[in-house]
Amino acid sequence: MKVQVERTLRRIVKMRYEDGVLKVVANCFVSNKRLREIIEQNSEWIKQRKNEASIGSEESSSRGKSVCKDDLTRRSGKPISKTKIRKNIDTQKPADRDNFSSGCNNCLSVSSGSKSHGKIESFSQLRMDLMDAKKTFVMGELVSVVSGANSKTYLDGNLLYINERFYTNRESRIKVIKSYLKKIAQLYVADEIANFGSKISLCPARIEFREIGDNWSKCYLATQRILCFDFRIAQLPAGVRKYLIVHAFAHFKNPIHDNNFWSFISRSQPSFRDSIEHLAELDFLKEIN
Repeated sequence: MKVQVERTLRRIVKMRYEDGVLKVVANCFVSNKRLREIIEQNSEWIKQRKNEASIGSEESSSRGKSVCKDDLTRRSGKPISKTKIRKNIDTQKPADRDNFSSGCNNCLSVSSGSKSHGKIESFSQLRMDLMDAKKTFVMGELVSVVSGANSKTYLDGNLLYINERFYTNRESRIKVIKSYLKKIAQLYVADEIANFGSKISLCPARIEFREIGDNWSKCYLATQRILCFDFRIAQLPAGVRKYLIVHAFAHFKNPIHDNNFWSFISRSQPSFRDSIEHLAELDFLKEIN
């Protein structure tokens, strides 16, 4: 059986059997050995999915090509145009794949076990790739940085394409990746900030994304209704981004970290303690310069 593994910063291990392939989405700090154990522990579930897929394939074959046509017309009542399928990928939002199993009966979410992610087989190599700008994170997902002929930097699946002129050395790759992350922050994280502000009826005077030393945001600017985040917030998973956003808004009414401050955060994000812990684990991203 072919197994396809996709790595993410989110603390999940999800499996889906599709087209003869077991597709796994797993936290990047879960070792290959642990993944093999998880797959083995769920062998009965996988076997059941394979049998169901086999039966479904036989039924599809008996119906002929009309199945493909029905699949294309099911949602809109008319075939999907090639224009809609081939969108300009560099303007699309890099997806947080939180809905990997949404509406899917052949998906399984399992526990990865211990939260201690340090002792893994591939972490040292992954860290080297991250430091060398051969891999990076975009909205919580691990992507490989590859050379491309296009003048634009764009994301296609799990590949981040940068122009071949800038791919040749580490400094150029890092510079291009930083520029791309700032663009993602301005396009999509700013939207998340505005949406949360609307929800609680608080509107910032200005939203900024820039490089901020050791911190992820500048809290003291909140008294001026200015929200300033490190642009690397665009690398973080959704839950951690939300914590940073909620934290910043909390300072609008509470300049110091008092009980009122933490009460606001707890009401806005009950799981904020997990996000704080996760954020501490991701501080190494700020060492990539």
